[in-house]
Amino acid sequence: MRVAFLGCQRSEGGLFIDMNTFLAFGKDCVAWNYEKTGNPVYLHFKQTKKVASEDRPLKKPTLLAIGVCGGFDNNEPEYEETHSIVILPDHIALPFPSVELPEKVRLAVDAVLRAEGAERKEQLEAWVADKKQPSRYATKLQQIDNAVMVPPSGWQCAKR
Repeated sequence: MRVAFLGCQRSEGGLFIDMNTFLAFGKDCVAWNYEKTGNPVYLHFKQTKKVASEDRPLKKPTLLAIGVCGGFDNNEPEYEETHSIVILPDHIALPFPSVELPEKVRLAVDAVLRAEGAERKEQLEAWVADKKQPSRYATKLQQIDNAVMVPPSGWQCAKR
């Protein structure tokens, strides 16, 4: 997932994002924010743990990274995401993206859901192998011929 808010979206009440200020609140504080600002439209973002399935094949990593899409799995459970637009004070919930919304609201919700935090970007950049620069010591490294040819298969021990 793209959005990281300290795990609040995985709590029982989920996470409410004010679509005017883009500040995020838990279930207990969203009413307080509405009373303070008068902003009635919120994106409700919630993740629920998926039931583990043993017949599902393990994904092979395609990226030298831990815990990111395409990287090594760090044994965290998978989560199912649900999104809805909540209108306060009546807590009217409209499922997203299945409802007809004004274009401005739909674009704002899409932008929030695609956003990645700066911390997440730094973590990914630290693990991406393509961004690594070769060592300055490796550029002039000479390989010494030891006169041993290693075949691609059929390896065995040998005395010298």
